Amino acid sequence: MDYLRWSSEPNLRRPIILAAFEGWNDAGDAATTAVRFLSDRWEARPFADIDAEPFYDFTTARPQVELGDGHTRRIVWPRNQLSAAAVPGLEGDVIVLEGSEPALMWRTFCEQVIAIARRYDAQLVVTIGALVSDVPHTRPVQIFGSGYDASSVERFDVEPSTYEGPTGIVGVLHAACRDADIPSASLWAAVPSYVHGAPSPRRRSPSCPRSPSCSPSTCPPPTSRSPPRHTSARSTGWSRTTRTPSAWSANSSSATTRWARAGPSSKRSSSSCAASPTTDPTGAAVAPGQEAGQSRPARALTTV
Repeated sequence: MDYLRWSSEPNLRRPIILAAFEGWNDAGDAATTAVRFLSDRWEARPFADIDAEPFYDFTTARPQVELGDGHTRRIVWPRNQLSAAAVPGLEGDVIVLEGSEPALMWRTFCEQVIAIARRYDAQLVVTIGALVSDVPHTRPVQIFGSGYDASSVERFDVEPSTYEGPTGIVGVLHAACRDADIPSASLWAAVPSYVHGAPSPRRRSPSCPRSPSCSPSTCPPPTSRSPPRHTSARSTGWSRTTRTPSAWSANSSSATTRWARAGPSSKRSSSSCAASPTTDPTGAAVAPGQEAGQSRPARALTTV
C-alpha cells in the first residue's frame, strides 16, 4: 500500500537519497542535525512525506500541539519528510529524507523509501547515523563508513558491514536496498558516551564532508551563524571556551574546545580559560595557546 503523500512531483536527475532518523541511530541528535544543516544549506524544497498513522505508536511518539496566530490550535504529527535539492557541481540531484524511526511496520515503511528510489532512478542511498563510543569530546570526531554492496565498498573505499546484533530502521532500510539492487552506504559519527543524550553539533559538521553529496565548495561551514550550543558543564565543575576554525576540514572537528577547572567563584569565560593552563578529560596538561593532543588511531568498528 502506498503511504506517500505528495505535495509536488519534481523532475530530478538520478538523485542520491540522504537519510537520517531520530531515535536509536541518532546519538546526540548528530545525524538529524547534519541532514537539517545540509537541507538548509542546499535550500531543499519539500515535495512529499510518509503518512505517520500506520507507523507510530502515538502513546510513545506523541504528536505536539501548536498555537498559530496565538489562538489557533493545530496538531503536529511525527513526520518523515522528503525534500529535493540541486547541488552545484554534483552529477544528479539530492533527496533528503529526515524523520523519526517508526515503531511499527518497518518493512512497509522501507517499501515507501524504495518506491521513491525507483521512481526517480536513484543512484545511491546514504544513511547518516551517530553511535555512542568511548571517545573524548576534545579529540577530532571519528567518522566510520560501511558499504552494503560490492559497488559501494569499492566506490567509497569503505569496509563492508559485518555487524551482528540488534538493529534499527537504518539496518532494515539497507537490507531493503540490497534486495532491490539499489547501492547503499552508511556514515557514522562517534559521540562520547557521557554526552550522548544531549545535542551534539560537533558531530554534525564532520559527517557532512564525507557524504558523497557534499564537498567544500558545495557545503562550506556556516561562518555567519552563531557557534553551536554546548551542554552545560556546571555539574562537572569544568568550564570551556570554543572557537570555530576558519578553514573547512573533513578530518577535523568543527570546533576546538578547551577545558579548565573552575572553582565555586570563578567566572566561566573564554578569557579565564585562555589565561591559565588547561587539562583535557584524559588528564594531559595543555599549556596556554597549545591545542589538546591529537586523536588516537581510529579503532576498527562495524556499524548496524
